[in-house]
Amino acid sequence: MKILIKGMIFSLVLFVIGLVFSPTLKLAVFPDLDDTGLIQQAWNQRNSNVLVEVKARVVRIHPDIVDFETFQAFTVELDSGMTVRVHHNIDLAPRVPVSANAEIRLRGEYDWNPEGGLIHWTHNAENSERKGGWIEVNGRRFL
Repeated sequence: MKILIKGMIFSLVLFVIGLVFSPTLKLAVFPDLDDTGLIQQAWNQRNSNVLVEVKARVVRIHPDIVDFETFQAFTVELDSGMTVRVHHNIDLAPRVPVSANAEIRLRGEYDWNPEGGLIHWTHNAENSERKGGWIEVNGRRFL
């Protein structure tokens, strides 16, 4: 009996660790869970380099930003009502077919700015120490 209880506790601990470190498992178990609160906290504290995963609605499409790389740019509104810019590097990932009012999910890196912040690094990060991101539209994930 003690072995069975220890095995159950061990399984529970592994499950909790999986929830903490695996966004995929977290979404499978808690599909409506997102980091909107974490973004608000990062904005309040002027924090950057925060990995986030959120559900959002596209509220504005901006012209591409051509700098040293090319970025698809748009603004999203989070469930909290906060708006955040998204810069998606289309030199490293495919353009995402978004339009105003599109519901999306995305994972990327949040950086603070006075206008609400920016989510970028929404692409695969194979040759980087950073964790890669993605944008999901209509069930299709763009890396």
